[in-house]
Amino acid sequence: MMVNHDSPLRSLPTRLHPIHVLHLDGIRISVEMAEVAAERLLASLHKASDGSISAEVVRQIVPMAMLDAWVIVECIHRVRELLEHMPGLKQKDPVIQLFYRKTLEAKRMRNFVQHLKGEIGKVATRELPLWGVLSWRSADVDSTQIGHLLVPGTLYPGSKNHGPYFGEACKAPVSDLVLRTAVGATKVLELVKTMEPVISLFERSLRRQVGQAPSSGADMIILFSSTPLL
Repeated sequence: MMVNHDSPLRSLPTRLHPIHVLHLDGIRISVEMAEVAAERLLASLHKASDGSISAEVVRQIVPMAMLDAWVIVECIHRVRELLEHMPGLKQKDPVIQLFYRKTLEAKRMRNFVQHLKGEIGKVATRELPLWGVLSWRSADVDSTQIGHLLVPGTLYPGSKNHGPYFGEACKAPVSDLVLRTAVGATKVLELVKTMEPVISLFERSLRRQVGQAPSSGADMIILFSSTPLL
């Protein structure tokens, strides 16, 4: 979990302007949504790595995995936009600049998927599935590397799909996870990690500024009850 339970991002000072509060909330919750999507995506692909799964399970995994992969891309794009328009944020800060550089591919891919109706011709000429493909590697019990490719949609004539590259040892049950589209490719799990320095930057800043200042609560589920009048 990138944002710990005692993070100052969960108890913002009451003196902060609402605009800053909303930007910080938007960034934090986008990060948390990306983390949830990453956990679900790993679970789906770990299950998909079993070559004996049934066709019914495949039909369940494919949309779920693509949903979570694109949620991560969308969350990254949302964090970028919030940072770009956050009042007072030093845009030339090395942490912010590095984040922008590392997530530029995610921005391109997000813009692509938001305008699919105008991109289908481009996809067809590159002979890829509309939503892209997910590729990853896993290791068998004898350390044999196994490549996996999740292809959503129809294998139309001439369509091409690119599998994972072999070489380095698999460091996890799901290694080198890549989402590849007609406009580029990105390692979706690495995207999530790019947000860690950004979160740390804001946490350090808040701890310096806040001290013992009053803070607001956050993340509540509020219940209401009513009794009908007879």
